[in-house]
Amino acid sequence: MCRYKDMAKRSSEKFNNRQRKNSLMKKMARRESKEAKEDKKEMHEIMQELKLDDNYTKKFGLLKKSCVLFFYGRYGDAFEQIANAAEIIKNQREIEKHK
Repeated sequence: MCRYKDMAKRSSEKFNNRQRKNSLMKKMARRESKEAKEDKKEMHEIMQELKLDDNYTKKFGLLKKSCVLFFYGRYGDAFEQIANAAEIIKNQREIEKHK
């Protein structure tokens, strides 16, 4: 049992070594293709834009709710939810226009 603990400790030490981790990360970064780097950059920009949009979750939630209502045949309620989401977008565009 003690041998197992020693072996586990030695194998986990190589994962806890920061210098080794940094060198592995650099190697992985060099191996990435140009397209993968561009995709990461683009996703980072999209995430920054989404962070700026405080009402994003509210709009998305309303649209998801309208999909569920539409699925269950409650068409009027579904379109009301879409109208609410459209109102939020309309208000945001007016605010952006004044900036």
